[in-house]
Amino acid sequence: MTNFFKAIAAFATAVAAIWGLVNATGILNKPPELGPTSPDPGRADEVVVANVYNLPDDRGLAYLADQGFTNVRVIHVCSNSVSGGNIREVLLDDHSSLADETVFVGPLGSKPVKIPLSTSLLVKVSNGKGCP
Repeated sequence: MTNFFKAIAAFATAVAAIWGLVNATGILNKPPELGPTSPDPGRADEVVVANVYNLPDDRGLAYLADQGFTNVRVIHVCSNSVSGGNIREVLLDDHSSLADETVFVGPLGSKPVKIPLSTSLLVKVSNGKGCP
């Protein structure tokens, strides 16, 4: 049986050598040196918009700025859902019609979609008046 186990060990060493785990003499290879990893440059500037719904506008805008968004426009609108001065919605600022708006933050929270930090955002803040 000793020869059987030696044959198995030799076979295992050969397979491990093929996979690059050990060299031909059975000595473990050093793992490759891993340098510092950097994020994928195509995605480094993408984040999910923070849920700023119903926050005071200064605090919510500070969160967006802290995330890295710089193209942010604010408009004041009527609202039946939040108090005056609080954020009602965060949208894609592409001047879409009401039916085509892309909402990133609303009453249900943030959409779990990463967007580039260069995206133009439109923040709707309640003016304190209810909508007709």
